[in-house]
Parts: sequence; C-alpha cells; structure tokens
Amino acid sequence: MRLLVLLLALFVVACSSVKTQKDIEETEISESVKNKIEESRELIRAGKLKEAVAKLSELNDDKIEPIEKALKYNLKGVTLFNIGDVDKALLNFQVAEKYTPKKTQL
Repeated sequence: MRLLVLLLALFVVACSSVKTQKDIEETEISESVKNKIEESRELIRAGKLKEAVAKLSELNDDKIEPIEKALKYNLKGVTLFNIGDVDKALLNFQVAEKYTPKKTQL
C-alpha cells in the first residue's frame, strides 16, 4: 500500500510541473515533432501502447528542443505507466521534468 501511495505521489509531482499542450506556444514545437506526438496519440487511442512508445522513441533528442523533449518523455511516461512498466514510466517523468520550463512567479 505504501509503495502504491509513493508511486502515485511521484506520478502527480512529475506531471504537475509539465506544461499542458495548451500552455505551450505553437511556435515552440516543430511540425515533425507535432506529427510524431499526434501519431503516438492515435496509436494510444487504438490501444497500441507499445507501438506508441516506439513512435515516440523515433524522436532524436539531439535534434529536438527542450520543450519538445519534455512533451516526448511525459507522453512516453504516461504510456509506459498504462502498460504497467512503472519503473520506466517514473524515469521518463524525471527526464520530462528536467526539460520542462519552470513557471515564473509574477
């Protein structure tokens, strides 16, 4: 029970600092990344979770911007969590958090 609560808490913390796609300006994301993300979401809707993870893995980290990496790893983490691979999901959430722009206080 404690492990489940800990995992849920980590999941919430990892996702809480990630901007939603609505918060991200369209100009911050390239068309190629938008296309891969959308293709992955279509696979997820079709129940093809492993294929969605593979599609996201096609995005080369050396060629995408930090915000794009945050989106990639957050979606990959959610998908892996739904597959049941909690350890890999948590690692992906940690990477997503690393690349997530921090909210500024006004």
